[in-house]
Amino acid sequence: KHSLIPSFLITMGKTYFDQGFFNVSVDFERYFAADKAEVVIELPEAFDDVTGKINRSANANNTPRIMGGVEFRDWIQSHVRLGKSIRVIVESPNRIAIFPV
Repeated sequence: KHSLIPSFLITMGKTYFDQGFFNVSVDFERYFAADKAEVVIELPEAFDDVTGKINRSANANNTPRIMGGVEFRDWIQSHVRLGKSIRVIVESPNRIAIFPV
């Protein structure tokens, strides 16, 4: 028996692109850790993983907002065009991998 690793697409709108965060939909929120937990973000072609935070208080329905900070924002701006998507692969509640689509 094999388990499917959850993944989903996020479109890089202006706010996400400019500020280095994204919201997780209710369909995938159960795969993420609690509010204020750290989340390691694996990025292709990045020297180091980025450590971000899970914010479940930013959205009214308590779904996670992944706050990647300056390093994540800089990676997005150099690897993803505004309006394009990234694939988020949930490796564990505290670890995700991100790839441009």
